[in-house]
Amino acid sequence: MATLDTSRIYILTNAHTEDSKVLSVATSGSSLQMTEVASCSTPSSSAQWFLTRTTLPNYYRLHTTSLGEGYSLDVVNDNGTASINMHMAATGDYSGQYWRFDPWEAGAGYRLSNNFTGPDMHLDTNYLASGDHTGQHWTLSPAPAVVSVVTPGAAADLTAPSPATPATPAASISTTASVTVPTATSVTVSTTTSASGVTVQFSWN
Repeated sequence: MATLDTSRIYILTNAHTEDSKVLSVATSGSSLQMTEVASCSTPSSSAQWFLTRTTLPNYYRLHTTSLGEGYSLDVVNDNGTASINMHMAATGDYSGQYWRFDPWEAGAGYRLSNNFTGPDMHLDTNYLASGDHTGQHWTLSPAPAVVSVVTPGAAADLTAPSPATPATPAASISTTASVTVPTATSVTVSTTTSASGVTVQFSWN
């Protein structure tokens, strides 16, 4: 089993879809999906993953920066240890949230398995499968330093009340908050509201 850096934020890609798609959480719900990423785009926070340690050596929980440590990648227990579907579930002491990373031979990425379905069932694109397929060969790449998400026409969800009068095109409202995700990584979230919409910017060091 591999030992991984829990202070990093990662993008997960596999050898089947290569760099054209990244593992992410669906915007409506908790299921997994492979999201297309243009070469000039930066994956959103739902596609940025970080790890936290469990009580078992070299087993980790997987979280996204969009949901935080309160939700972890888990197995949908609809067929016992033969279950193959996954979702993001409330973090708890569940064996389906305990993930290990084992290197494939010849540096061909990692295979990801959990402690509930066992080491022979691997994360394959967005479900679990046995065998050795390209969708099971995963690469963890450090996430870009800055992430920008633009929501046209949306209103900012700020602590302060929204102004009663809409801002003129030249006006904007900015707010910055600092959080720590994951351990030892400082993340700054900056929100800017203007006539064109809302821009949310994440950066960490």
